[in-house]
Amino acid sequence: MIWINLIRVLTSLILTSGILIGIGFIVVQYLTNPFANLPPRPTFSEERTGSQITGKSNTPQLSPSPEVAQTAQSILSVEPSPIEDNKTRSLARITWPEGVILRDNPSKNARRIGGVTYNQTVILLETSPDGQWQRVQVEQSGEQGWLKGNNLEPVD
Repeated sequence: MIWINLIRVLTSLILTSGILIGIGFIVVQYLTNPFANLPPRPTFSEERTGSQITGKSNTPQLSPSPEVAQTAQSILSVEPSPIEDNKTRSLARITWPEGVILRDNPSKNARRIGGVTYNQTVILLETSPDGQWQRVQVEQSGEQGWLKGNNLEPVD
């Protein structure tokens, strides 16, 4: 009788530990799966090769959902305002070594719409009421957006 009880206890311990290990494995897989694949590396205009400039790409193209396509279309339809006369515009240079991110609103949580590389010249358009953000237009591309003001130095 003692041997039967001992076998029951050992069997229940083995089954319980197997179930717990299985559940633990599933939880770990669920939590680590989003980090398994790296996002695609962004390509900046300075790094583009001839095939990327002409539109031939080795990466597969994904078709966006209708609402994403509509949002993208509305963003693309906005044309940058013409650059002001050289006498009235205020120029600045990017001082952050890694470059800066252009955003659509003066907030860290705003959507990223582009970037400006180190030592690139921008045109200052306006400053936010708190003075921490500045709306700029990239001189070469005409792209407009907001960036943190402490990453700029005036150009003479």
